[in-house]
Amino acid sequence: MVDRVLIVGGLKVNFYTYAGVVKALDGIDIDLRPNETHGLVGETGCGKSVTVHSLIKLIPMPPGKIEGGRALLHAPVTCRTCRGKGCPECGGSGTLDTCEACGGATKCVKCRGFGRYKDGKSCRTCGASGLCASCGGSGSRYLDLLALSAKQMREIRGGSISMILQEPMSALNPVLTVAEQVGEAFYYHQRAALVHGTLAALDRALKDIETSRKSRWRRPILRWYRFLYRRMERDPESRLLQSLRRVPVVRRYHRWLAREMRAQSLDALNMVRIPSPEKVLDSYPHELSGGMMQRVVISIALASHPRVLIADEPTTALDVTIQSQILRLMADLKGQLGTAIIFITHDLAVIAQVCDRVSVMYAGTIAESAPTLPIFREPLHPYTRGLVRAIPGPHEDVQRLPEIAGSVPNLVTPPSGCRFHPRCPFAKAVCKEEKPLLLEARPSHRVACHMYGPYAEQWTDADRLLPQEVVTR
Repeated sequence: MVDRVLIVGGLKVNFYTYAGVVKALDGIDIDLRPNETHGLVGETGCGKSVTVHSLIKLIPMPPGKIEGGRALLHAPVTCRTCRGKGCPECGGSGTLDTCEACGGATKCVKCRGFGRYKDGKSCRTCGASGLCASCGGSGSRYLDLLALSAKQMREIRGGSISMILQEPMSALNPVLTVAEQVGEAFYYHQRAALVHGTLAALDRALKDIETSRKSRWRRPILRWYRFLYRRMERDPESRLLQSLRRVPVVRRYHRWLAREMRAQSLDALNMVRIPSPEKVLDSYPHELSGGMMQRVVISIALASHPRVLIADEPTTALDVTIQSQILRLMADLKGQLGTAIIFITHDLAVIAQVCDRVSVMYAGTIAESAPTLPIFREPLHPYTRGLVRAIPGPHEDVQRLPEIAGSVPNLVTPPSGCRFHPRCPFAKAVCKEEKPLLLEARPSHRVACHMYGPYAEQWTDADRLLPQEVVTR
């Protein structure tokens, strides 16, 4: 198994507006591991939603524009020799998972892994790292989402990557039933499974006719339907089938696929534990409660069994009881399907409950990234320390919580150097002049702060400690 299912590096996004160029994202780096819940947390306007919308190209372009970076999605392909059955060429796995650029060597093909050329110039392809830019040095097959066309992106979006939008009422179409909306996800991203189930149903129907010797006039019709679905199995985008769906009598063959779609949709609603799923399938979104609509949105997102699930504040509009149920449901589904989750929220309590790893964002940058426990026990970045200090303890009698001085900067004219330095009590001259890099200060704990980089000697150990005092009555 690969160690990373999604690699985001150097992601930069600008919005060109009449007020000026908004530098929304300035070099975002995120690594998502299989079966992991990675939390994105930060103040409103720090770029959490823009980050995930950029990965699946849902930002409006224009005014938005992805200026640079990469977003590599692990994408093994079915072996052409054995078609997934297993052969010596694919090692019996049925899939090919070797990087096409470096052939699994993990080294940059331009500089051959040295990072520099003989004349001393740095390799632009790998950024002087010496690692293959197409696979991030893993040797496995990855797909750069930012380089895909609109047609290719439609196949990935909702298939390999799905998203739970923030407002379920705005995410669902008010004029379509739940069955039509859930079934649509299966039709476009799980059509092979639908056709396979439909062919099995037709075979059973033909067998029943042979056994009972009744309704033999239906036999040629069902055989004709079976021929069409076998054609669909070989070529899902067949123009012949698309034309036949417009013929009034012949298009009845599609009813068999519709029955299979409804059965799959019923299973999807059962998976998210919706009460009375048969009744919900025939309901419209306005007839459901907020918690039930959120479960429907989750079932649509999970219909294609995605490798990466993006949850953009899925519990914002829900009460505490329903919120707990949704969080428990997502954790159970992650265990069943093995899906990696990017979880966006403002609530640090939710982050502590569901996330394995946390990235703290500030003004379009990643301030700190670490496993959940070190983030709360020993945060390193001054901004993260300010967030943690603002959480009241269960046994503290607090009159006023400590706050972070200042306000979020205007991203049309962001501060030079570190974007947090106007609000940081430990800022030095270097913080105003040079942007800090996201470096590994401790094992699996990265922080973008000069206190832990090459200029660390300008600060004392006392500056790096989290103050524990609170203002009490």
